[in-house]
Amino acid sequence: MGEIRDISTVCPTTEIFVTEPRTHFDGEKPLYTDYRVVIKTTDIAFHCKESSIRRRYSEFAWLKERLAATAHRHEEEVPFLPPKAIFGRFTAPFVENRRLGLEKFLRGLLSQTVFLSDRAIQLFVQTNLSTSDVDLIVSGKMAYIEEDLSPDDGSEGEEEIDNENIH
Repeated sequence: MGEIRDISTVCPTTEIFVTEPRTHFDGEKPLYTDYRVVIKTTDIAFHCKESSIRRRYSEFAWLKERLAATAHRHEEEVPFLPPKAIFGRFTAPFVENRRLGLEKFLRGLLSQTVFLSDRAIQLFVQTNLSTSDVDLIVSGKMAYIEEDLSPDDGSEGEEEIDNENIH
């Protein structure tokens, strides 16, 4: 009789969602919008099997630029990001279209093995590290102990990720 194996180790899965856009204000003036990034995975490339962090568009743009060199070396193409905007970037339709575009961007990255195994992506989607800290860690100029850092999206207390509320 054959050996019984956990299917998640044979066929790892990774689900990623960009949800809950939140615009930050200075008084009544909108400054920027960030988005909740939720990942659920059985892939051993990731330290946490479930995590939730918040990221701004500028951080997604940093990730795209950082990966462009890796993509070029491996003849892979970095997926497109939704466009930048100067006017109307805080309107509900724009924010929703951007959210969908950011989710498509991350899903496109994680569908390619070369990017799935990239340390910068792993840190980007599972920690609240700044982009400059991710650069330092990936380049070996700063130590990173995974057990010392746990993702936290700024909400109070522990929260269970609810599939019903994920777009």
